[in-house]
Formats: sequence, C-alpha cells, structure tokens
Amino acid sequence: MTKEQSKSLQGIAILLMIYHHLFLAPVEGTQILFPEMTTKIAMFGRLCVGLFSFVSGYGMYRTLIKEDHRTTFYFRLRSDYGLALRRIMQLYLKVWAVLLVFKGIDFLVLQKPFELQEMVLNLLCVQTSYNSPLWYVQEYVWMMLLVPWLDVLTADFAVSKEKRWQRIWIAIAVSLALLVLVFRNITIISSVIEILRPAILLVFVAAFLIARVDLLSRLGEAVRSRGRGIAQVIGWGSLIVTCILRMLVTTDGSFVRYDVVFVPVFVFGFCLLSENAHRLQRGLRLFGDASAFMWISHAFVFDLTLSPVVDLIPYHLCYYVIEVVLILACAMIFGQIFRKYDIISAKRKQSCK
Repeated sequence: MTKEQSKSLQGIAILLMIYHHLFLAPVEGTQILFPEMTTKIAMFGRLCVGLFSFVSGYGMYRTLIKEDHRTTFYFRLRSDYGLALRRIMQLYLKVWAVLLVFKGIDFLVLQKPFELQEMVLNLLCVQTSYNSPLWYVQEYVWMMLLVPWLDVLTADFAVSKEKRWQRIWIAIAVSLALLVLVFRNITIISSVIEILRPAILLVFVAAFLIARVDLLSRLGEAVRSRGRGIAQVIGWGSLIVTCILRMLVTTDGSFVRYDVVFVPVFVFGFCLLSENAHRLQRGLRLFGDASAFMWISHAFVFDLTLSPVVDLIPYHLCYYVIEVVLILACAMIFGQIFRKYDIISAKRKQSCK
C-alpha cells in the first residue's frame, strides 16, 4: 500500500465518518428519500474507525522499518516508545488547538459556563463532553503504546541473546492474553477490556502484521500477474462483498465486531482498483490530508452550522455536501497554521545549529 493509497483511504474514512454522524440520527427537518437505506449506510459508516486504525497500524510499521539499525531488544523498545510518544503528542497538539479555538468562542463570545475541571479532562480526552468523537484519542494512545511491543516481538533479531528475550516476552504476552480470556467475566478485567476496545485494537494489530509480511503487495502481485481484467474483478468483488456483508451483519451504529476481517479485504480491493485511478486518488487525498483536523473539528462545525443549513436546504445529500465543504475548509485552515508553525520551528532548529 502506497502513501497515496493510505491517504485516499483516510479520505474515504472521514467522508464515511461525517455521513455516519449526520444520518445515524438525522436532525429534525431532514428530508430523506430512502430512510431505511440511509440509516443502513450511516451504520456502515462506522467502518471509518477500522479504516483509520488500519492505516495507522500499517503506517507505523512502514515508519519503524526505516530504523533497522536498532539491534538490541531493549534499545529497540526504548526507541519505539520515543516514536510512539511523539505521535501521541502530535495528535494532542492538534486536539488542543481545535478545542481552544471553538471552546474559546463558546466561553468568550457565546458566554457559555466554564468549568476548569471539565476543561482539563476534555483537553486530556479523558472526558469528551465538549466533542464526543474524541473518544478515539484514547484508542489511538493504546495503539501507539502497543506499537513498541508489536515491533520487538515480531522483529528478526540476529543475536541469540535478543532472541531469548523475545521468546520470554512472547510467552508472557500469550499467557496474559489467555488469562484475560479465561477471567474476562470478572468485573475489573471486563472493565479494562471495555476501555481498550479490543475489536478496534485487533484491526490495528492486523494491519501492522500485514505490513510486516508485506501481504498486500504479495497478494496484489499474484492477482495482477493474471491480467488486469482479473484484478479489476477481484478488486470490485472485494469492495462490494465487504460492503454488503458489513451492512447485513451490522446491528447498530457502534458495530465493529468483525472489522478485523472486513477492513483488510476492503483495503485490498481498494488498492487493486486505485493503482491506475490517479484522479480518484488525488481527489480523496485532499480529504485524507485534512482528515485529522476534519475528525477533530467536525462536531464543532455541526454545532455552529447544521441547523441553519438544514433550514435552508433540508435534503440530506445536499446538506451533507455543504457540511463536508465547511468542515474541509475549517480543517485546511488549521492545517495551514500547523504547517507554518512546523516551518518556523525547523528554521529555528537550523539557526541554533
């Protein structure tokens, strides 16, 4: 999977997310031609979580292989944690920027009540009363903290001492997993499982391992060797079958139970079809590049714009497009500010040297 394809998948994911949040429970006054189908598609939109998780897991492995000079078990573990913590901090900086701007409008302009404790908890994303979609920040943190262990437990160490440490920790990890399965009904363990959301973590782990064995590329080459027509059929078949089955088994708007199967198949189908669809990739990449800020800010944009937009244009697909454009514009503004900040920071570092 190329960087262009991963960005395109993030673009698909954010468009699904916006549809999911808009039409799972449409606002009053919405005019929908096929309500049942719209609800089904909105529930299917939850696949966005799996797509984001898959791209994160795949991308983290591709980042780690660039640092193949790390030879010892614990040096590699420490180095990976440094990378993971930097990724977590980068996300939190984006969250804080969006929260401070929009909540600043609420507190200073709209004169909404301010509580310090609530503000701190929301800035840490321990509480999401300001912006409910930010629950995924916690999940992202768990993913990043898991990355170093996925790396060292699957790395190909050349030294026997490092291999011994690797086997010891694999045994510990397997033992812990079995204990959790056996005692999962105990209140404390079930609470931990609920916090970790293992169905989503499994998609991330699957993506990391798929990248580790280069499965997407190998399967893609095997399919393409049989001809472009066969590749197109398998690509479309993978996408269509995944979408139909995902809709059939989905029971509610938070359903993610089988995404560890659905998401890799969906990604494989998309990668087969998108190789020669450069215009489609460029269009989706526009949303993929802005997807982080679109995710963080879209609930705030809904609060400010949704009611007047629906009053003006009540047809659901029309105001969906309008909301997407408004959210994209907001995200691009934040993205531009951060890019300028990165440029200034880079120049300062160079001047210090």
